[in-house]
Amino acid sequence: MPGSTKLTDDSDGLSSVQMAEPDHSSSHASDSRLSDRLAFLGFGVSDCDQLKGLQEPFAKVADEFFGEFYRRLTANPQVAALLQTPGTIDRLMGLQRTYFTQLLSGPYDQNYVESRLKIGATHERIGLEPTWYLGAYCLYTQLCFPGFAAELGATFPPALLSLLKIIFADISLVLDTYFASATQQLRERNLELEVALKMYFQAEMQLQHHAQLASHEIRGTLNALANACDELCDDLSDSVPTDVASIHAQMRGKLWQLCGVVDEILQPSSQPGKPVAVSLDSLFKEIQRRTSLYSEGRSLSLVIPDATQAVLWGDPVALREAVANLVANSFRHHHRDAGTIKITYTQRECGHEIEVIDDGPGIPEAVQSRIFEPFVRGAAVRPSGRGLGLYFVKRIVEDHGGHIRLWSQPGVGTKFTIQLPLQSCHPAPTEADPVPEM
Repeated sequence: MPGSTKLTDDSDGLSSVQMAEPDHSSSHASDSRLSDRLAFLGFGVSDCDQLKGLQEPFAKVADEFFGEFYRRLTANPQVAALLQTPGTIDRLMGLQRTYFTQLLSGPYDQNYVESRLKIGATHERIGLEPTWYLGAYCLYTQLCFPGFAAELGATFPPALLSLLKIIFADISLVLDTYFASATQQLRERNLELEVALKMYFQAEMQLQHHAQLASHEIRGTLNALANACDELCDDLSDSVPTDVASIHAQMRGKLWQLCGVVDEILQPSSQPGKPVAVSLDSLFKEIQRRTSLYSEGRSLSLVIPDATQAVLWGDPVALREAVANLVANSFRHHHRDAGTIKITYTQRECGHEIEVIDDGPGIPEAVQSRIFEPFVRGAAVRPSGRGLGLYFVKRIVEDHGGHIRLWSQPGVGTKFTIQLPLQSCHPAPTEADPVPEM
């Protein structure tokens, strides 16, 4: 119903509508939008003056007007259900008085536009469909036109009320067409997105196949280099300076770590996706071992939870990669060379809770509501991927019966919270399987 949100009265706003040259600058975009619409309707300064002349008659009929307005509204069961909370109608009647007073007095400026948009947003949030919204405006005209006419010493022809009713009915039917068209376009966009994702998955599978073929050669070379590095470290350990030996040791560690990555590509789980009991200690430690790959030489640290006996049920590789993706994102998007990424774990009554918290730049508010959608990316500090990582994380979590949520404040940091169920519908094995290592 019009006016169900509290409005702002700005006495310093425009006293009349600028009709000749609307201001199209960004700071007055809302003013221009309303001015253009009113100009098309032929609403000008004289109309503003005419409306102000109705303020005194309105004050005389307001109580009777709003009482009858809500009496008719609540005669409809669907609308009555929305207004059944005690005190709601009395509160709305006060807001209606403010709304109608502003309707007659203006000023018709940016504040006016924003207040009306807030009303529409409130109706959408509570589930009031446009048909009922238009019906409320039709009631407005049916009640206020004859009432104002009587106060002005005139009679409003009943035939004009009948005309207004059918006009509003026509508006409702036309809007149904617009909504149906918009819904169909949304379905088509969703189908296009589904096709695009399938094509992407197929391309990724093909890429993985080629990577497996190429990695045979890569593994052979890496193994040779790693073995040579081992021999070099052993043969020269007593004859080279300590700092050189340290560099050799780091090289050896990196090479064997890369060998592990290649081995994981070449030897995936024999039964991928098979649910098993997963040790969270093992999962967190494996992610911590990757820290040097994520940090890229920066002084960013990863803190993992203290030892826990917690076990959750699922695909160990998928669960590890879901948490690892969040950690990798925190490292990749961190805007400083020094900082902390922290994994926390809490066992609650409702399930397992894993959080990945960083003190990075935060995620822009405009992106936060869509961050788990495919191909959505924030402003990356370093080159990023295709915007699918968080989408897949959400898929993995939901496939395991859980959910994920985001908290982020620009300039403060970001926190992702994963919640997974405590129990599985499958019988748990007697011993938790470790997470496959790289």
